[in-house]
Amino acid sequence: MKKAKDLIIPFIVSLIIVMIWEIPAIIASRSSGMPGQPAIVSLMIILLLPVAPVIYGWITRDQVGALIIGIIPMFLLGLIIPVVSGDFPGGRWVITGIIYWGILMVIAGLAGYSAAKKELKYLVVSVILTGVWFAVFVSGLN
Repeated sequence: MKKAKDLIIPFIVSLIIVMIWEIPAIIASRSSGMPGQPAIVSLMIILLLPVAPVIYGWITRDQVGALIIGIIPMFLLGLIIPVVSGDFPGGRWVITGIIYWGILMVIAGLAGYSAAKKELKYLVVSVILTGVWFAVFVSGLN
C-alpha cells in the first residue's frame, strides 16, 4: 500500500492538468492574435488528457500514480465544465455525463497503468487505449 505522501505528486500533476485546461480561455480573452490560435492550444491540451498518464506511468513506473493522473483530471473537468458553463441540467443528462466521463476516466487510467508496467506489449496496449479514448471523446462532442 502506498503512503499518502507518495500520492501527493500524482495529485499535484492532476491539478496542474486541470489548470492548464483554462489556458485557451485566457488566451482568447487577452489577445486578438491569430485566428484559430485558441483552437490549436485547446487541441494540444485535449491531447494532454490521455497522454499524461501514459507518459507519467512510463517514466516513473508508478502504477497507482498513473491511475490517479488518468482519473482525477477528467473527474474534475466533468464537474467543472457544466458548472462553469452554467449548463448543469438534471435527470437523464447527469446519468449520461457520469457514464461518458466515467468511461474516459477508466480508459485513461488503464492506459497509464499499462504504461507503468514498462514493457513493449503494455505500451502497445496503452497506445490502443489512448486511441479508444479519443474515439470516445469525439463521440461525446455535440
